[in-house]
Amino acid sequence: METKKYKITQQALDKLEKEYDYLITVEREKIKDSLQEARALGDLSENSDYDDAKRRQTENEVKIAHHKDIIDNHVIINEEYVTIKFVETGKIQKYQLVGAIEADPLHDKISFESPLGRAVFGHQVGDVIEYTSGTGKRIAIEMIDDQEK
Repeated sequence: METKKYKITQQALDKLEKEYDYLITVEREKIKDSLQEARALGDLSENSDYDDAKRRQTENEVKIAHHKDIIDNHVIINEEYVTIKFVETGKIQKYQLVGAIEADPLHDKISFESPLGRAVFGHQVGDVIEYTSGTGKRIAIEMIDDQEK
């Protein structure tokens, strides 16, 4: 079975590695201390501090495993920017194309795997493309030069 490769920019990978180190070195220790304090209180069957610490431990370990999977199975992608004009409205928008794990549409970072990302990938300035949005609407866009804004 082929291992999934995560597409990620170098900047996002650096941030992820830093967070991974924090989760292992700092957060694990905090949780370990919380567990020891909660155990010292006695009866664990009705100890909400203990239950909370165990929940935090589980969440932290899941994050660590997920981060490790990405770190071990990534492909660095170049930061790529596209500027498009929505033909119907004339609105011009600049996007950064990123991997799915770092997509943030509210900050104009769209995934290569999103409908718009797939539509613009490989196209050049001047190309007019039609694609189907995530809501099923057909949308026409034109790839424009960043200077045309």
